[in-house]
Amino acid sequence: RVVTWSAGALPLPLQLEHDGWLSPRTAAAFVAYASLCFERFGGRVLHWLTLHAPAQHAVNGYARGEHPPGRTVAPTREPYLAAHN
Repeated sequence: RVVTWSAGALPLPLQLEHDGWLSPRTAAAFVAYASLCFERFGGRVLHWLTLHAPAQHAVNGYARGEHPPGRTVAPTREPYLAAHN
């Protein structure tokens, strides 16, 4: 039993209100969500993959604009912020 979260499956309010993965608030929200999931389902899940391909998401979502959120505003800065958070 494996659970994987995708960085691209971000709830829209986190994207709109906090600029998605550019904000440390999004990382904090993810920690709270993951903690709740671990608490509720931890006994039934053997392996947790907390983020699937974060570097790919950062580059394709915040530099190339090919994946959500489709940003190309600051391709030399935003992918690094997104990957850091």
